[in-house]
Amino acid sequence: MYIVISPISMKRDDIDLKNTLKPALLLVWLIKHRKLLKKDILANLGIKPRTLKKYVIELNKLLRSGKIEIYDKKQEDEIDGNGNENGVRPSIKEVKNDRITYLELVDFKGEYALDYMNEIVMLHLLRSIFSHMKIKYYNHITTSIYDNLLNSLKSKVDIKLQLNELNNLFYYHPYAPKDYSSSEDIVRTIIQCILNRRKMEVKYQPLSSRTDNPEPFILKPYSLVVHQNVLYLLGEDENNNIKTYSIDRFKSVRKLSEEFHRRPNFNPSMHLNDYIGIIGDGERCKFEIIFRDNPALHKILRERMWFRDQSFEMMPDGRLKMTFTSCKSIELDRWINSWGEDIVEKIEKKDQTF
Repeated sequence: MYIVISPISMKRDDIDLKNTLKPALLLVWLIKHRKLLKKDILANLGIKPRTLKKYVIELNKLLRSGKIEIYDKKQEDEIDGNGNENGVRPSIKEVKNDRITYLELVDFKGEYALDYMNEIVMLHLLRSIFSHMKIKYYNHITTSIYDNLLNSLKSKVDIKLQLNELNNLFYYHPYAPKDYSSSEDIVRTIIQCILNRRKMEVKYQPLSSRTDNPEPFILKPYSLVVHQNVLYLLGEDENNNIKTYSIDRFKSVRKLSEEFHRRPNFNPSMHLNDYIGIIGDGERCKFEIIFRDNPALHKILRERMWFRDQSFEMMPDGRLKMTFTSCKSIELDRWINSWGEDIVEKIEKKDQTF
């Protein structure tokens, strides 16, 4: 069985996305089909034999690195005809049969099935997130890879019962997820622009805006952020400011041909407000919150990372003082108010270090 994908039938944006993922696509196809005609791979990926050879070399390095183990370790000492380093035979090898050339994925043994089960569980959880957000396109992609892994395992080890119960064994319980089914095209375009580093022309309507037809502007999309089951975009505007945008506030998004380069050392965490909220560009303050004498409450507080620089101090009267810095925001106020009478005192002052 061989995979056939015609680039002619794909949308332009799909082809752009495929071009950035060609080595990964090759590996996924081989995991599913085990053996593929070399001429079909070249045609489907739109590459030359020299490029395919580079892909195979890089994928074999990855597969032999230990991150994905699909070769038989008992044969590590055998040196193949190509003289591979460390005496490990290729995980992906070229096979010639008469005048036909294949690429074949060396089969993995049953003892490695548990490693693949771990990957299946993570894909299952990722698929659940997209499913709850009702993003059909990316839910379809994760489901496809998930099914490929299942098919590769079923003949190796008897895990049918575990697979049937997987949704009950590993369940993702979302917190009030948003429905992005009406924003499917917008989400898809934004992700493609992030992957291909393309500028976007967008119309964005803030929650406080009173107009139904906002003016378009150019945005450089940096990073897609998932926070409390809601999607946000970190992007650089025309004034070189990196801001946080709610995905469901975009009225329209159009991919432009102009490429952009992200700022060196860009890190999304530097533009977000710790773990409590998403807004990270407001005034930062130092807070001291004193909680009442309650050992059970203190245990709950200490068990979680609420703020990156949080610290706790037990006071002589049994109360607990929590110190941290954070941006002032509605989200932070909501978190503080959620503790109600458990907070006996709150001290707030501007943080001079920012």
